[in-house]
Amino acid sequence: MTQPFLTGHGFRLVFLLFLLACVVGTFWEELLLLVLHHRRESRTGTVIGPFSPIYGYGAAVFAVILGPFNDLLTWWQLYLPACLVGGVMEFTMSLVAEKVFHEVIWDYHDRPLNIMGRTTVIFMLGWGLGGLALMKLVYPLLIAVFSRVPFAVGEPIFWVLVAFMAVNLFLTYGALLRQSNRVKGLPPSALGRFFDKHYPQAWLKKRFPAIDLGEEKK
Repeated sequence: MTQPFLTGHGFRLVFLLFLLACVVGTFWEELLLLVLHHRRESRTGTVIGPFSPIYGYGAAVFAVILGPFNDLLTWWQLYLPACLVGGVMEFTMSLVAEKVFHEVIWDYHDRPLNIMGRTTVIFMLGWGLGGLALMKLVYPLLIAVFSRVPFAVGEPIFWVLVAFMAVNLFLTYGALLRQSNRVKGLPPSALGRFFDKHYPQAWLKKRFPAIDLGEEKK
């Protein structure tokens, strides 16, 4: 019998969920913007490709925390934990972006039932629904599909994707961190000069129009 690429809960499944959520999240936000505000605008979160890591991180956190219990809990039993996981994740991502990169990715202070402007109770309820769909529909579907892929085929492709996303995220966060340092007027290191050349503020503003990148010191 041919060894399957995916056999169940583990790093491979978590990464595949991460990758899928990154892509779906990007196009979902762009679709909402087009429908609700009749405006086309990039909602990607990486310097390469249509990936929104915040959705990927959310999916990965759901999978890591809730995956081992997915078959043991009913839909209703899973809903509240999914709400909490989603809310804590969104709050944490907002805090990290502000404290590490000095970027305001979102601000919900003007929305009802917000929690320090970083998430809201209403959004947490939405995260719960998304978590349910992810864990009870997408999660088992991915296992069913990729368990049919031979290990010899899936394994090399998988590690190419892992390497690609690792480089993509390194460039993305490196560019944003350098932008933060530019705003503070800090001179570049050798690596900083690379980011200054390839990812200047004008490029980042066009690529990430929803992120407040601040103004550079002259």
